[in-house]
Amino acid sequence: MRTTWCARGLLAFVCVGTSACLIDLEGLDAGSGQDQGDEGDEGDASVDACLQGSSPAGASAALDPGCEVVCAGGWGHGVPALEPAWTVELGLASDASFSAALAQQVDGNTVVALGGDPIRLVFVEPDGTILADLPQAFSGSVMALASSSGGEGELALLWHDGTTLRVHIAYDIGEWNVELGPLDAASLAATDAGFVVVHGGELLRIVGDEVTPLAAVEGRVAALPSGGMIVASASGITWFDAQGSAEASRGLPLDMVVDDLLALDDSRVILVGSDPAPTDSGIDGIALELDPNGEAWLQRYDRATSWCGERTHEGFAGLARTDEGSIWLAGLEGASYPFGSIDTLQPLVLQLDAEGEALALDRGAWSGWASDVVSSGDAALALVSQQEPEGQLRMSLRKYSPGS
Repeated sequence: MRTTWCARGLLAFVCVGTSACLIDLEGLDAGSGQDQGDEGDEGDASVDACLQGSSPAGASAALDPGCEVVCAGGWGHGVPALEPAWTVELGLASDASFSAALAQQVDGNTVVALGGDPIRLVFVEPDGTILADLPQAFSGSVMALASSSGGEGELALLWHDGTTLRVHIAYDIGEWNVELGPLDAASLAATDAGFVVVHGGELLRIVGDEVTPLAAVEGRVAALPSGGMIVASASGITWFDAQGSAEASRGLPLDMVVDDLLALDDSRVILVGSDPAPTDSGIDGIALELDPNGEAWLQRYDRATSWCGERTHEGFAGLARTDEGSIWLAGLEGASYPFGSIDTLQPLVLQLDAEGEALALDRGAWSGWASDVVSSGDAALALVSQQEPEGQLRMSLRKYSPGS
């Protein structure tokens, strides 16, 4: 479950418009890049390491941006290619903001929500078979999707029509549509006691069509194993019990845009996002693990020190953990600083170990991004987009197994 890119700061500029210009996917000429990495850097900064990736079908491919690229070294570099077990096409996104989100159900199926006219819910089985593609009775942009951990089939969709924010909740016994108010930043999570939303400076619990305010807070929300909640923003993190009473809080060790969070247990949490403003290397992707007392690890990802003479933009927006302990990040990387259009961005899926060290990476050798990732327990599933020549986005679901 994630809030969509276009509802957040990281890729808000992409929603303004796209270009029909696509990156050339022909094989990379060895002279188009340079090995500029410091010998002391951790990882590989070889001549074309940061340009190697995969095709939309999952085969090995390379980018040729047609200009000089200086690959960076350090975290996320010099790791093996992460090969998808399968890739399933979901069709074109018809929503102008290309909004989409994922949720994992207890029956093993993955649910994809795609914004448009109408909004669609696509149910995908563990082997990649599309079980159902269901148009909904409403149209708009998807902000988040969440599935309860119970066996009653609860599914909550956070969406808007451009002016009003709503939650559509579907149970086996019925459906509810709850209006939350004017469109604003919002996030969604599923707890044992119902769904929770942060919107308008409040933490809200939603059960059926009943909305109960719990606390005054802003940020991204996630569920704790004990039934409580955790909310994170640039100003810090707060841990809440199941009744919405604050139990602990702390600040962040650096300035960052928090785009997603995952509770490892009732105290430890992983945050992902990006720099709030450009640094000397542009905007880097950030991942870190914290608890109320300190920081376990913090990593920054920079794809290249120069891309066609420009700084680069990296960021993570999706986060999941598989049962054997791997952490999975979904996001983007490319030459989008100064801010440009989606032509210059590529999808990125990164596998980490429990200590935050990079294990493997899959970068798409095409224009698009990876906007969400969920865990089915033994595998991770990432939602990726590919820009079409007409400027539309073709959506796909990719499955990754640890060790693939």
